[in-house]
Amino acid sequence: MDVALVVMLGASLIILCYSFFKDYRHQGTITQKQVSLICASIMQAYSSYQIPETAIYLFALLPIYFFIFNLKIATLIAFVFLLINLLGSWSGDNQWGSIRFLISGMTSLTFLAILAYVLEYQRNNLYLFATTDDLTGARNRKTMYANLENARQAWLNKQVPSSLVMMDLDHFKQINDQQGHLFGDKVLRTFAEHLMANLDDNEILYRYGGEEFLIIMRQCDQPRAYARAQQLKTSAHEVCLLKLHQQITCSMGVGALYNDENCETWIKACDNALYQAKKDGRNRVIHRAQQEAS
Repeated sequence: MDVALVVMLGASLIILCYSFFKDYRHQGTITQKQVSLICASIMQAYSSYQIPETAIYLFALLPIYFFIFNLKIATLIAFVFLLINLLGSWSGDNQWGSIRFLISGMTSLTFLAILAYVLEYQRNNLYLFATTDDLTGARNRKTMYANLENARQAWLNKQVPSSLVMMDLDHFKQINDQQGHLFGDKVLRTFAEHLMANLDDNEILYRYGGEEFLIIMRQCDQPRAYARAQQLKTSAHEVCLLKLHQQITCSMGVGALYNDENCETWIKACDNALYQAKKDGRNRVIHRAQQEAS
């Protein structure tokens, strides 16, 4: 029986290690590791019913839960298997040993949960720091192309439309020269904060560079994107006038994704529409069909 248990537990651990190896080779999936870990846990729990002393092997698995599952699920699974092992190891002549096992297990589980929470919090802060423009709070370009490609794949595979809105603050260099860069920074923050407060869940704002911003509008065709851009342009002007006591206008270029064009072509088309809006007198919205027809 001892040999059979060792073989079963060893086999499940080998499967788990193999899934980690495949992940190192960029071939594994998180589901493979989760299934392998659950199998190893079941074998380990079963062994504790046959040989109570093997309950301590759960401590080798506890940290792995928090690497593979999210915090809540990892804590729940670890607690369940801790109780299963406690029941399996409970015996009339060694109840104090089982109690010590429970105390040690709960202490380890609490420590691991706190550690996982702190690490997750720091990881989220690092991700936010790496992907957010520190002046305006808008996203920076690090994740922009990945989201553009996701929108492109949604269009190619499921015909889910997406549109871009490229915008540029009018006469921003003049604002900087006349009122200083600190006021210029305040203009950028006010403008971006207003946009972010008025975007819905399918819209993401990026600072494209300098005084230029870009919005990805998922599940949004060109007519709807054009109407949304008009609304945002008008409301941003009103907010900047109210908060900054300054006439701040912007020009916008709007474009839906066409056919099988790549992300660079998509951005270029919207940039051309933005250039046309500037050329036509600024403080207006031009969509790519208007620009391409001119």
